Amino acid sequence: MVNAISISDVDTNEYVNITKYGDEYFVLDSIDWDTAAITMSTYELPKQIGASVVGVAIGTRKPKITGYVVGLRSGDTIGSKTWKEYFEAQQEIIEQNKVTLNRLLNPLRTLRIVAGEYYLEGRVSTLPKYSTSEEENNEVMCKFTVEFTCFNPMFRKLNANTILFTEREDKFRFPWVIKKTGNIFGVIIRNSLMTVTNSGDIETGAIIEMIAEGGEVKNPSFFDAETNETIKIEYTLQSGDRLIINTNTGSESVTVMKEDSGEEVVLGYMTDDSVFVQIKRGLGTYGYSADGETAVFLKVTVTIEEQMFTIETL
Repeated sequence: MVNAISISDVDTNEYVNITKYGDEYFVLDSIDWDTAAITMSTYELPKQIGASVVGVAIGTRKPKITGYVVGLRSGDTIGSKTWKEYFEAQQEIIEQNKVTLNRLLNPLRTLRIVAGEYYLEGRVSTLPKYSTSEEENNEVMCKFTVEFTCFNPMFRKLNANTILFTEREDKFRFPWVIKKTGNIFGVIIRNSLMTVTNSGDIETGAIIEMIAEGGEVKNPSFFDAETNETIKIEYTLQSGDRLIINTNTGSESVTVMKEDSGEEVVLGYMTDDSVFVQIKRGLGTYGYSADGETAVFLKVTVTIEEQMFTIETL
């Protein structure tokens, strides 16, 4: 059961909190999270029993939120006011917060709905609708409903899963005996292959960051070791350059962040047979490489957002 949510603008970070605790000017009544529409494409052969599935399409999700704008939070004091002054003050607070809500719930902006450690992203499909009933719209409260369309219907975790292909192992032990030579305080372990766990319900894209450290890196690539799907960039990274590959559907990009000249788009340097590698559901083995053994200068991290059809708190 969800007792509190927040709605925020992805670009401006403006937000409102809507809770059932009475500690905010926005009180949560109910949420209908909806479910994604599922369409299955099938075919049938003569004398076939049943049908064969050739494709499954997952549609959008349209959550609906119902709540109240109130003029008094738990802990607020009334002060020395007449009843008329008290109701007028509450009415003013309600109107101010309705303006705040109206400004945030803009159909031209991408909004994030956060519940616990999960979130959905989408846009307002109907502007906030306020009740016209005096029982629900008066001097102390105003009921509202708002509907969203989430074009990606999947819940995602706020804290992304980051996998480090490069590890630093501390070799220092106390007490330490200093030798004339050969004192090793730590080692860097570069794993060119790693097992990545995706605990979500579907495969997902990733943000792959490759940093050149201590030397130039020629034509870096990232690949699925089981399917051999690969994304390769025919570009030479100089020491300090950061190659960032985004394989998330709808957000695909390849850029290089250079210390001296900023961002450079290098999407056109992808080889013709490259694909935006996806991280499969469950366990998968992935790796990186570069030409001429220059991969020894790479530091690689992979960040994924696991995606779920539903979450346990609903």
